[in-house]
Amino acid sequence: MFSRTSVAAYGPPFDTLDATQRLCGRARENSMAVTAGMTAQTVIAWVAGLAVISVILWDVFETIILPRRVTRLFRLVRLFYRWTWIPWSAVARAVRTRNRRESFLSYFGPLSLLFLFAVWAVALIFGFAILHFAAGSAISLAPNQHRGFWADLYISGTTFFTLGLGDVTPQTELARVITVMEAGLGFGFLAVVISYLPVLYGAFSRREVNISLLDARAGSPPTAAELLRRHTQPQSVEALQQYLHDWETWAAELMESHLSYPVLCYFRSQHSNQSWLAALTTMLDVSALLIAYGEGALRWQAKLTFAISRHAVADLAQVLNCPPKATNGERLPPAELRNLRALLVAAKLSSCCAEWEKRTSRGPSALPAASRGASREGSLATASGALRGASLDTLRDVSLEADCNELSDASRDIPRGGPRDERDASLVKQSDASPLASPGALPAGVPVKLPPGSPMSLPVEDQRLADLRQMYEPYVAALADRLLMPVGGWTPEAKIVDNWRTSAWARISTELESSPLTEPEEKEHF
Repeated sequence: MFSRTSVAAYGPPFDTLDATQRLCGRARENSMAVTAGMTAQTVIAWVAGLAVISVILWDVFETIILPRRVTRLFRLVRLFYRWTWIPWSAVARAVRTRNRRESFLSYFGPLSLLFLFAVWAVALIFGFAILHFAAGSAISLAPNQHRGFWADLYISGTTFFTLGLGDVTPQTELARVITVMEAGLGFGFLAVVISYLPVLYGAFSRREVNISLLDARAGSPPTAAELLRRHTQPQSVEALQQYLHDWETWAAELMESHLSYPVLCYFRSQHSNQSWLAALTTMLDVSALLIAYGEGALRWQAKLTFAISRHAVADLAQVLNCPPKATNGERLPPAELRNLRALLVAAKLSSCCAEWEKRTSRGPSALPAASRGASREGSLATASGALRGASLDTLRDVSLEADCNELSDASRDIPRGGPRDERDASLVKQSDASPLASPGALPAGVPVKLPPGSPMSLPVEDQRLADLRQMYEPYVAALADRLLMPVGGWTPEAKIVDNWRTSAWARISTELESSPLTEPEEKEHF
Protein backbone atom coordinates (compact mmCIF):
# COMPACT_ATOMS: atom_id res chain seq x y z
CA MET A 1 0.00 0.00 0.00
CA PHE A 2 1.17 3.49 -0.88
CA SER A 3 0.98 6.22 1.68
CA ARG A 4 -0.07 9.77 0.96
CA THR A 5 3.54 10.86 1.08
CA SER A 6 4.67 8.29 -1.46
CA VAL A 7 1.77 9.09 -3.77
CA ALA A 8 2.57 12.78 -3.61
CA ALA A 9 6.26 12.07 -4.20
CA TYR A 10 6.09 9.41 -6.88
CA GLY A 11 2.55 9.94 -8.44
CA PRO A 12 -0.42 7.55 -8.73
CA PRO A 13 0.08 3.90 -9.42
CA PHE A 14 0.03 2.60 -13.05
CA ASP A 15 -3.42 0.94 -12.85
CA THR A 16 -5.00 4.23 -11.81
CA LEU A 17 -3.42 5.99 -14.81
CA ASP A 18 -4.81 3.37 -17.19
CA ALA A 19 -8.32 3.77 -15.81
CA THR A 20 -8.18 7.55 -16.20
CA GLN A 21 -7.00 7.27 -19.80
CA ARG A 22 -9.78 4.83 -20.63
CA LEU A 23 -12.39 7.18 -19.19
CA CYS A 24 -11.04 10.13 -21.17
CA GLY A 25 -11.07 8.08 -24.38
CA ARG A 26 -14.67 7.08 -23.89
CA ALA A 27 -15.63 10.69 -23.26
CA ARG A 28 -13.94 11.78 -26.48
CA GLU A 29 -15.69 9.03 -28.44
CA ASN A 30 -19.09 10.01 -27.06
CA SER A 31 -18.44 13.65 -27.86
CA MET A 32 -17.45 12.80 -31.43
CA ALA A 33 -20.58 10.64 -31.86
CA VAL A 34 -22.81 13.43 -30.59
CA THR A 35 -21.09 15.94 -32.88
CA ALA A 36 -21.49 13.60 -35.86
CA GLY A 37 -25.16 13.09 -35.05
CA MET A 38 -25.77 16.81 -34.73
CA THR A 39 -23.94 17.43 -38.01
CA ALA A 40 -26.07 14.88 -39.92
CA GLN A 41 -29.26 16.27 -38.37
CA THR A 42 -28.23 19.80 -39.32
CA VAL A 43 -27.48 18.83 -42.91
CA ILE A 44 -30.82 17.07 -43.28
CA ALA A 45 -32.61 20.11 -41.83
CA TRP A 46 -30.84 22.50 -44.21
CA VAL A 47 -31.66 20.35 -47.23
CA ALA A 48 -35.31 19.88 -46.20
CA GLY A 49 -35.86 23.58 -45.50
CA LEU A 50 -34.29 24.74 -48.75
CA ALA A 51 -36.22 22.09 -50.72
CA VAL A 52 -39.57 23.14 -49.27
CA ILE A 53 -38.92 26.83 -49.98
CA SER A 54 -37.66 26.15 -53.53
CA VAL A 55 -40.63 23.94 -54.48
CA ILE A 56 -43.16 26.47 -53.20
CA LEU A 57 -41.50 29.46 -54.84
CA TRP A 58 -41.24 27.66 -58.18
CA ASP A 59 -44.89 26.62 -57.96
CA VAL A 60 -45.94 30.21 -57.25
CA PHE A 61 -43.86 31.41 -60.19
CA GLU A 62 -45.43 28.93 -62.62
CA THR A 63 -48.95 29.58 -61.38
CA ILE A 64 -49.02 33.37 -61.10
CA ILE A 65 -46.13 34.93 -62.99
CA LEU A 66 -45.36 32.57 -65.90
CA PRO A 67 -47.75 33.45 -68.80
CA ARG A 68 -47.47 30.00 -70.36
CA ARG A 69 -49.03 26.63 -69.75
CA VAL A 70 -46.99 24.05 -67.86
CA THR A 71 -47.31 20.48 -69.12
CA ARG A 72 -45.23 18.82 -66.39
CA LEU A 73 -47.21 16.06 -64.72
CA PHE A 74 -45.94 16.62 -61.18
CA ARG A 75 -47.02 20.02 -59.91
CA LEU A 76 -48.10 21.03 -56.45
CA VAL A 77 -51.02 23.05 -57.82
CA ARG A 78 -52.22 20.12 -59.92
CA LEU A 79 -52.10 17.78 -56.94
CA PHE A 80 -53.86 20.37 -54.82
CA TYR A 81 -56.80 20.73 -57.21
CA ARG A 82 -57.02 17.02 -57.76
CA TRP A 83 -57.25 16.28 -54.02
CA THR A 84 -59.71 19.09 -53.34
CA TRP A 85 -61.93 18.73 -56.42
CA ILE A 86 -62.58 15.01 -56.00
CA PRO A 87 -64.42 15.27 -52.64
CA TRP A 88 -66.07 18.58 -53.61
CA SER A 89 -67.45 17.17 -56.87
CA ALA A 90 -68.54 13.97 -55.10
CA VAL A 91 -70.70 16.02 -52.75
CA ALA A 92 -72.04 18.04 -55.68
CA ARG A 93 -73.05 14.89 -57.56
CA ALA A 94 -75.21 13.90 -54.62
CA VAL A 95 -77.19 17.17 -54.87
CA ARG A 96 -80.15 16.56 -57.15
CA THR A 97 -81.46 20.10 -57.50
CA ARG A 98 -79.72 21.87 -60.37
CA ASN A 99 -79.65 25.33 -58.84
CA ARG A 100 -78.35 24.10 -55.50
CA ARG A 101 -75.73 21.98 -57.20
CA GLU A 102 -74.52 24.89 -59.33
CA SER A 103 -74.52 27.19 -56.32
CA PHE A 104 -72.41 24.70 -54.36
CA LEU A 105 -69.98 24.27 -57.25
CA SER A 106 -69.65 28.03 -57.72
CA TYR A 107 -67.93 28.31 -54.33
CA PHE A 108 -65.12 25.95 -55.26
CA GLY A 109 -63.18 28.29 -57.58
CA PRO A 110 -62.83 31.28 -55.19
CA LEU A 111 -62.44 29.15 -52.06
CA SER A 112 -59.82 26.90 -53.64
CA LEU A 113 -57.86 29.98 -54.67
CA LEU A 114 -57.81 31.35 -51.13
CA PHE A 115 -56.98 27.95 -49.68
CA LEU A 116 -54.12 27.59 -52.19
CA PHE A 117 -52.66 30.91 -51.02
CA ALA A 118 -52.88 29.67 -47.44
CA VAL A 119 -51.11 26.41 -48.32
CA TRP A 120 -48.29 28.33 -49.99
CA ALA A 121 -47.89 30.69 -47.00
CA VAL A 122 -47.90 27.89 -44.41
CA ALA A 123 -45.38 25.87 -46.42
CA LEU A 124 -43.01 28.85 -46.70
CA ILE A 125 -43.28 29.57 -42.96
CA PHE A 126 -42.58 25.91 -42.22
CA GLY A 127 -39.57 25.90 -44.55
CA PHE A 128 -37.97 28.95 -42.91
CA ALA A 129 -38.66 27.49 -39.46
CA ILE A 130 -36.63 24.44 -40.49
CA LEU A 131 -33.77 26.75 -41.53
CA HIS A 132 -33.84 28.46 -38.13
CA PHE A 133 -33.76 25.04 -36.48
CA ALA A 134 -30.80 24.02 -38.65
CA ALA A 135 -29.00 27.23 -37.64
CA GLY A 136 -29.18 26.20 -34.00
CA SER A 137 -32.31 28.11 -32.94
CA ALA A 138 -30.17 31.17 -32.32
CA ILE A 139 -32.97 33.40 -31.07
CA SER A 140 -33.51 35.34 -27.86
CA LEU A 141 -36.44 34.24 -25.71
CA ALA A 142 -38.06 35.27 -22.47
CA PRO A 143 -36.71 33.58 -19.31
CA ASN A 144 -39.74 31.33 -18.98
CA GLN A 145 -39.61 30.15 -22.63
CA HIS A 146 -37.70 27.23 -24.11
CA ARG A 147 -35.78 26.91 -27.32
CA GLY A 148 -37.06 24.43 -29.88
CA PHE A 149 -38.81 24.00 -33.19
CA TRP A 150 -42.03 25.68 -31.99
CA ALA A 151 -40.08 28.81 -31.09
CA ASP A 152 -38.49 28.72 -34.56
CA LEU A 153 -41.93 28.34 -36.14
CA TYR A 154 -43.19 31.33 -34.17
CA ILE A 155 -40.37 33.65 -35.24
CA SER A 156 -40.81 32.44 -38.83
CA GLY A 157 -44.52 33.28 -38.84
CA THR A 158 -44.08 36.73 -37.32
CA THR A 159 -41.29 37.49 -39.78
CA PHE A 160 -43.17 36.24 -42.88
CA PHE A 161 -46.19 38.45 -42.16
CA THR A 162 -43.86 41.32 -41.12
CA LEU A 163 -45.51 41.72 -37.71
CA GLY A 164 -42.36 42.93 -35.93
CA LEU A 165 -43.52 42.12 -32.39
CA GLY A 166 -39.97 42.16 -30.98
CA ASP A 167 -40.51 39.49 -28.33
CA VAL A 168 -38.29 37.05 -30.25
CA THR A 169 -35.17 38.27 -32.08
CA PRO A 170 -32.30 36.52 -33.89
CA GLN A 171 -28.90 36.59 -32.18
CA THR A 172 -26.34 35.21 -34.65
CA GLU A 173 -25.47 36.59 -38.07
CA LEU A 174 -26.85 33.51 -39.83
CA ALA A 175 -30.19 33.79 -38.02
CA ARG A 176 -30.38 37.48 -38.94
CA VAL A 177 -29.77 36.67 -42.62
CA ILE A 178 -32.56 34.07 -42.59
CA THR A 179 -34.92 36.56 -40.92
CA VAL A 180 -34.22 39.32 -43.44
CA MET A 181 -34.68 36.97 -46.39
CA GLU A 182 -38.00 35.70 -45.05
CA ALA A 183 -39.30 39.21 -44.36
CA GLY A 184 -38.54 40.32 -47.92
CA LEU A 185 -40.02 37.15 -49.39
CA GLY A 186 -43.19 37.47 -47.31
CA PHE A 187 -43.70 41.07 -48.40
CA GLY A 188 -43.21 40.13 -52.07
CA PHE A 189 -45.53 37.14 -51.75
CA LEU A 190 -48.36 39.28 -50.40
CA ALA A 191 -47.81 41.83 -53.19
CA VAL A 192 -47.95 39.15 -55.90
CA VAL A 193 -51.13 37.65 -54.45
CA ILE A 194 -52.85 41.02 -54.23
CA SER A 195 -51.95 41.88 -57.83
CA TYR A 196 -53.02 38.42 -59.03
CA LEU A 197 -56.66 38.73 -58.02
CA PRO A 198 -57.58 41.74 -60.24
CA VAL A 199 -56.01 40.05 -63.26
CA LEU A 200 -57.91 36.86 -62.57
CA TYR A 201 -61.30 38.49 -62.09
CA GLY A 202 -60.72 40.78 -65.06
CA ALA A 203 -60.31 37.74 -67.32
CA PHE A 204 -63.39 36.17 -65.75
CA SER A 205 -65.49 39.28 -66.42
CA ARG A 206 -64.40 39.46 -70.07
CA ARG A 207 -65.32 35.82 -70.50
CA GLU A 208 -68.79 36.29 -69.07
CA VAL A 209 -69.70 39.27 -71.28
CA ASN A 210 -70.12 37.22 -74.46
CA ILE A 211 -71.80 34.40 -72.55
CA SER A 212 -74.43 36.87 -71.34
CA LEU A 213 -74.87 38.23 -74.87
CA LEU A 214 -75.41 34.69 -76.14
CA ASP A 215 -78.62 34.46 -74.10
CA ALA A 216 -80.65 36.59 -76.52
CA ARG A 217 -79.09 35.03 -79.61
CA ALA A 218 -79.02 31.31 -78.80
CA GLY A 219 -81.19 30.91 -75.70
CA SER A 220 -80.29 29.56 -72.29
CA PRO A 221 -78.89 26.96 -72.36
CA PRO A 222 -77.51 27.86 -75.80
CA THR A 223 -77.95 25.52 -78.75
CA ALA A 224 -76.90 25.61 -82.39
CA ALA A 225 -80.46 25.17 -83.63
CA GLU A 226 -81.71 28.14 -81.61
CA LEU A 227 -78.87 30.34 -82.85
CA LEU A 228 -79.70 29.49 -86.47
CA ARG A 229 -83.43 29.91 -85.91
CA ARG A 230 -82.93 33.43 -84.60
CA HIS A 231 -80.87 34.31 -87.67
CA THR A 232 -83.46 33.39 -90.30
CA GLN A 233 -84.47 37.01 -90.81
CA PRO A 234 -83.37 38.96 -93.92
CA GLN A 235 -79.88 40.44 -93.75
CA SER A 236 -78.94 37.95 -91.04
CA VAL A 237 -76.05 36.40 -92.96
CA GLU A 238 -73.83 39.44 -92.42
CA ALA A 239 -74.83 39.60 -88.75
CA LEU A 240 -74.05 35.91 -88.25
CA GLN A 241 -70.70 36.30 -89.97
CA GLN A 242 -69.75 39.20 -87.70
CA TYR A 243 -70.96 37.25 -84.68
CA LEU A 244 -68.73 34.31 -85.59
CA HIS A 245 -65.83 36.74 -85.93
CA ASP A 246 -66.50 38.09 -82.44
CA TRP A 247 -66.55 34.58 -81.04
CA GLU A 248 -63.29 33.80 -82.80
CA THR A 249 -61.72 36.58 -80.74
CA TRP A 250 -63.51 35.37 -77.60
CA ALA A 251 -62.22 31.82 -78.06
CA ALA A 252 -58.65 33.09 -78.48
CA GLU A 253 -58.92 35.17 -75.29
CA LEU A 254 -60.46 32.21 -73.47
CA MET A 255 -57.61 29.94 -74.50
CA GLU A 256 -54.89 32.40 -73.49
CA SER A 257 -56.42 33.34 -70.12
CA HIS A 258 -57.48 29.85 -69.07
CA LEU A 259 -54.19 28.25 -70.09
CA SER A 260 -52.30 30.84 -68.06
CA TYR A 261 -54.74 30.62 -65.12
CA PRO A 262 -56.43 27.17 -65.21
CA VAL A 263 -58.32 27.95 -62.00
CA LEU A 264 -60.69 30.05 -64.16
CA CYS A 265 -62.09 26.81 -65.57
CA TYR A 266 -63.70 26.17 -62.17
CA PHE A 267 -65.38 29.59 -62.02
CA ARG A 268 -69.08 29.26 -62.86
CA SER A 269 -71.32 31.68 -64.74
CA GLN A 270 -74.01 33.85 -63.21
CA HIS A 271 -76.88 31.53 -64.17
CA SER A 272 -77.10 27.80 -63.64
CA ASN A 273 -78.10 27.19 -67.29
CA GLN A 274 -75.02 28.94 -68.65
CA SER A 275 -71.35 27.98 -68.74
CA TRP A 276 -68.27 28.79 -70.77
CA LEU A 277 -68.07 25.18 -71.95
CA ALA A 278 -71.66 25.14 -73.22
CA ALA A 279 -71.12 28.45 -75.03
CA LEU A 280 -67.90 27.22 -76.64
CA THR A 281 -69.57 23.95 -77.67
CA THR A 282 -72.47 25.85 -79.25
CA MET A 283 -70.12 27.90 -81.39
CA LEU A 284 -68.24 24.73 -82.39
CA ASP A 285 -71.55 23.12 -83.39
CA VAL A 286 -72.62 26.13 -85.46
CA SER A 287 -69.21 26.43 -87.09
CA ALA A 288 -69.11 22.72 -87.95
CA LEU A 289 -72.61 22.92 -89.43
CA LEU A 290 -71.71 25.91 -91.60
CA ILE A 291 -68.46 24.29 -92.73
CA ALA A 292 -70.31 21.15 -93.75
CA TYR A 293 -73.30 22.79 -95.45
CA GLY A 294 -72.49 26.50 -95.80
CA GLU A 295 -70.90 28.47 -98.58
CA GLY A 296 -69.14 31.71 -99.35
CA ALA A 297 -67.63 34.14 -96.85
CA LEU A 298 -69.77 32.79 -94.00
CA ARG A 299 -68.30 29.35 -94.48
CA TRP A 300 -64.77 30.75 -94.43
CA GLN A 301 -65.43 32.62 -91.20
CA ALA A 302 -66.91 29.45 -89.72
CA LYS A 303 -63.64 27.67 -90.53
CA LEU A 304 -61.63 30.29 -88.67
CA THR A 305 -63.93 30.21 -85.64
CA PHE A 306 -63.91 26.42 -85.60
CA ALA A 307 -60.11 26.27 -85.75
CA ILE A 308 -59.45 28.50 -82.73
CA SER A 309 -62.36 27.04 -80.74
CA ARG A 310 -61.20 23.49 -81.29
CA HIS A 311 -57.66 24.57 -80.37
CA ALA A 312 -58.95 26.01 -77.11
CA VAL A 313 -61.01 22.99 -76.07
CA ALA A 314 -58.19 20.54 -76.87
CA ASP A 315 -55.54 22.52 -74.99
CA LEU A 316 -57.76 23.03 -71.95
CA ALA A 317 -58.46 19.31 -71.82
CA GLN A 318 -54.72 18.69 -71.80
CA VAL A 319 -54.04 21.25 -69.06
CA LEU A 320 -56.78 19.79 -66.86
CA ASN A 321 -55.58 16.25 -67.63
CA CYS A 322 -58.88 15.18 -69.19
CA PRO A 323 -58.30 12.40 -71.75
CA PRO A 324 -60.82 12.53 -74.63
CA LYS A 325 -63.85 10.29 -74.22
CA ALA A 326 -65.24 8.22 -77.05
CA THR A 327 -68.63 9.43 -78.28
CA ASN A 328 -71.30 7.70 -80.35
CA GLY A 329 -72.94 10.74 -81.89
CA GLU A 330 -75.86 10.72 -79.46
CA ARG A 331 -75.86 14.55 -79.27
CA LEU A 332 -77.28 14.79 -82.81
CA PRO A 333 -79.89 12.18 -83.76
CA PRO A 334 -80.82 11.90 -87.46
CA ALA A 335 -84.20 13.60 -86.93
CA GLU A 336 -82.55 16.64 -85.38
CA LEU A 337 -80.03 16.74 -88.22
CA ARG A 338 -82.88 16.98 -90.72
CA ASN A 339 -84.36 19.85 -88.70
CA LEU A 340 -81.03 21.64 -88.78
CA ARG A 341 -80.89 21.25 -92.53
CA ALA A 342 -84.33 22.79 -92.76
CA LEU A 343 -83.17 25.73 -90.64
CA LEU A 344 -80.23 26.28 -92.95
CA VAL A 345 -82.57 26.29 -95.92
CA ALA A 346 -84.98 28.69 -94.22
CA ALA A 347 -82.13 31.05 -93.37
CA LYS A 348 -80.79 30.74 -96.94
CA LEU A 349 -77.40 29.67 -95.61
CA SER A 350 -77.01 26.44 -97.63
CA SER A 351 -77.82 25.93 -101.28
CA CYS A 352 -76.67 22.32 -101.13
CA CYS A 353 -79.27 21.51 -98.46
CA ALA A 354 -81.96 23.17 -100.54
CA GLU A 355 -80.92 21.19 -103.60
CA TRP A 356 -80.82 17.96 -101.60
CA GLU A 357 -84.33 18.57 -100.26
CA LYS A 358 -85.61 19.17 -103.75
CA ARG A 359 -84.07 15.93 -104.95
CA THR A 360 -85.47 14.04 -101.96
CA SER A 361 -88.95 15.46 -102.45
CA ARG A 362 -88.97 14.30 -106.09
CA GLY A 363 -88.30 10.73 -105.02
CA PRO A 364 -85.38 8.30 -105.01
CA SER A 365 -84.96 8.46 -108.78
CA ALA A 366 -83.80 12.07 -108.51
CA LEU A 367 -80.96 11.16 -106.18
CA PRO A 368 -77.50 10.24 -107.47
CA ALA A 369 -76.92 6.56 -108.00
CA ALA A 370 -74.22 6.46 -105.37
CA SER A 371 -76.51 7.96 -102.75
CA ARG A 372 -79.43 5.58 -103.28
CA GLY A 373 -77.67 2.40 -104.32
CA ALA A 374 -75.41 1.40 -101.48
CA SER A 375 -76.85 -0.54 -98.57
CA ARG A 376 -74.88 -0.36 -95.36
CA GLU A 377 -75.14 -2.54 -92.31
CA GLY A 378 -74.15 -1.65 -88.70
CA SER A 379 -72.96 1.62 -87.30
CA LEU A 380 -69.84 1.93 -89.52
CA ALA A 381 -70.01 3.35 -93.04
CA THR A 382 -67.53 4.36 -95.72
CA ALA A 383 -68.20 7.74 -97.31
CA SER A 384 -66.02 7.28 -100.35
CA GLY A 385 -67.36 3.76 -100.91
CA ALA A 386 -70.85 5.16 -101.29
CA LEU A 387 -69.62 7.71 -103.80
CA ARG A 388 -67.24 5.45 -105.70
CA GLY A 389 -69.52 4.87 -108.66
CA ALA A 390 -70.64 8.44 -109.17
CA SER A 391 -69.16 10.79 -111.71
CA LEU A 392 -67.53 14.09 -110.76
CA ASP A 393 -70.42 16.09 -112.21
CA THR A 394 -72.91 14.15 -110.13
CA LEU A 395 -70.89 14.72 -106.98
CA ARG A 396 -70.83 18.44 -107.61
CA ASP A 397 -74.60 18.42 -107.86
CA VAL A 398 -74.92 16.60 -104.58
CA SER A 399 -72.61 18.66 -102.39
CA LEU A 400 -69.57 20.81 -101.97
CA GLU A 401 -66.16 19.17 -102.02
CA ALA A 402 -65.07 17.73 -98.72
CA ASP A 403 -62.62 19.54 -96.47
CA CYS A 404 -61.71 16.76 -94.10
CA ASN A 405 -59.72 14.80 -96.70
CA GLU A 406 -56.92 13.41 -94.55
CA LEU A 407 -58.63 12.27 -91.36
CA SER A 408 -57.16 9.10 -89.96
CA ASP A 409 -58.93 6.19 -88.32
CA ALA A 410 -57.82 7.45 -84.92
CA SER A 411 -59.82 10.65 -85.41
CA ARG A 412 -63.08 8.69 -85.69
CA ASP A 413 -62.61 6.52 -82.65
CA ILE A 414 -60.54 8.09 -79.86
CA PRO A 415 -58.52 5.35 -78.13
CA ARG A 416 -59.21 4.80 -74.47
CA GLY A 417 -55.66 3.69 -73.65
CA GLY A 418 -52.15 4.44 -74.76
CA PRO A 419 -49.82 7.31 -74.03
CA ARG A 420 -51.20 10.78 -73.92
CA ASP A 421 -48.74 12.03 -76.55
CA GLU A 422 -49.91 9.45 -79.08
CA ARG A 423 -53.54 10.52 -78.73
CA ASP A 424 -52.61 14.18 -79.07
CA ALA A 425 -50.37 13.48 -82.06
CA SER A 426 -53.19 11.82 -83.98
CA LEU A 427 -55.54 14.70 -83.26
CA VAL A 428 -52.92 17.33 -84.11
CA LYS A 429 -52.48 15.67 -87.48
CA GLN A 430 -56.23 15.74 -87.84
CA SER A 431 -56.37 19.43 -86.92
CA ASP A 432 -53.72 20.29 -89.48
CA ALA A 433 -55.67 18.58 -92.21
CA SER A 434 -59.03 20.24 -91.57
CA PRO A 435 -61.08 22.37 -91.67
CA LEU A 436 -58.65 24.83 -93.31
CA ALA A 437 -57.02 22.33 -95.62
CA SER A 438 -57.35 22.55 -99.35
CA PRO A 439 -60.57 20.96 -100.60
CA GLY A 440 -60.46 17.50 -102.04
CA ALA A 441 -62.20 14.15 -102.10
CA LEU A 442 -62.55 11.91 -99.09
CA PRO A 443 -60.11 8.97 -99.14
CA ALA A 444 -61.46 5.58 -100.03
CA GLY A 445 -62.11 3.08 -97.29
CA VAL A 446 -62.24 5.47 -94.33
CA PRO A 447 -64.64 4.12 -91.66
CA VAL A 448 -66.78 6.62 -89.77
CA LYS A 449 -68.88 5.86 -86.71
CA LEU A 450 -72.40 7.09 -87.34
CA PRO A 451 -75.13 7.75 -84.75
CA PRO A 452 -77.74 5.02 -84.26
CA GLY A 453 -80.62 5.28 -86.69
CA SER A 454 -78.66 7.08 -89.39
CA PRO A 455 -79.91 6.73 -92.94
CA MET A 456 -78.38 4.00 -95.02
CA SER A 457 -76.56 6.48 -97.27
CA LEU A 458 -75.27 9.94 -96.53
CA PRO A 459 -74.21 12.79 -98.75
CA VAL A 460 -70.69 14.12 -98.50
CA GLU A 461 -71.82 17.03 -96.30
CA ASP A 462 -73.11 14.68 -93.61
CA GLN A 463 -69.84 12.79 -93.72
CA ARG A 464 -67.90 16.04 -93.36
CA LEU A 465 -70.03 17.04 -90.37
CA ALA A 466 -69.37 13.68 -88.68
CA ASP A 467 -65.63 14.15 -89.18
CA LEU A 468 -65.69 17.67 -87.75
CA ARG A 469 -67.72 16.59 -84.72
CA GLN A 470 -65.23 13.86 -83.92
CA MET A 471 -62.50 16.50 -83.72
CA TYR A 472 -63.97 18.26 -80.66
CA GLU A 473 -66.82 16.30 -79.08
CA PRO A 474 -64.52 13.80 -77.27
CA TYR A 475 -62.76 16.72 -75.56
CA VAL A 476 -66.04 18.45 -74.74
CA ALA A 477 -67.39 15.25 -73.19
CA ALA A 478 -64.26 14.85 -71.06
CA LEU A 479 -64.35 18.45 -69.82
CA ALA A 480 -68.09 18.29 -69.11
CA ASP A 481 -67.61 15.17 -67.00
CA ARG A 482 -64.63 16.59 -65.09
CA LEU A 483 -66.05 20.06 -64.38
CA LEU A 484 -69.69 18.95 -63.97
CA MET A 485 -70.76 21.40 -66.69
CA PRO A 486 -73.58 19.79 -68.65
CA VAL A 487 -73.50 20.33 -72.40
CA GLY A 488 -76.81 19.86 -74.18
CA GLY A 489 -77.58 18.70 -77.66
CA TRP A 490 -77.78 20.61 -80.90
CA THR A 491 -81.45 21.49 -80.42
CA PRO A 492 -83.27 22.62 -77.26
CA GLU A 493 -84.86 19.80 -75.30
CA ALA A 494 -88.02 21.79 -74.58
CA LYS A 495 -89.44 25.25 -75.00
CA ILE A 496 -86.93 27.57 -73.39
CA VAL A 497 -87.32 30.95 -71.76
CA ASP A 498 -84.37 33.28 -72.03
CA ASN A 499 -82.80 34.56 -68.85
CA TRP A 500 -83.52 38.15 -69.82
CA ARG A 501 -87.24 37.30 -69.85
CA THR A 502 -87.21 36.16 -66.23
CA SER A 503 -86.85 37.84 -62.89
CA ALA A 504 -87.06 36.80 -59.26
CA TRP A 505 -90.83 37.41 -59.28
CA ALA A 506 -92.18 36.73 -62.74
CA ARG A 507 -91.48 35.36 -66.18
CA ILE A 508 -92.21 37.22 -69.40
CA SER A 509 -93.62 34.97 -72.06
CA THR A 510 -92.95 35.25 -75.75
CA GLU A 511 -95.98 37.53 -76.06
CA LEU A 512 -94.56 39.75 -73.28
CA GLU A 513 -97.26 38.68 -70.85
CA SER A 514 -96.25 38.41 -67.23
CA SER A 515 -96.84 35.14 -65.43
CA PRO A 516 -95.69 34.12 -61.93
CA LEU A 517 -92.96 31.57 -61.52
CA THR A 518 -94.25 28.37 -59.99
CA GLU A 519 -91.20 26.12 -60.36
CA PRO A 520 -88.33 27.04 -58.05
CA GLU A 521 -85.97 25.01 -60.23
CA GLU A 522 -86.49 27.37 -63.16
CA LYS A 523 -85.62 30.52 -61.27
CA GLU A 524 -82.44 32.02 -62.67
CA HIS A 525 -82.47 35.23 -60.64
CA PHE A 526 -81.88 35.50 -56.92
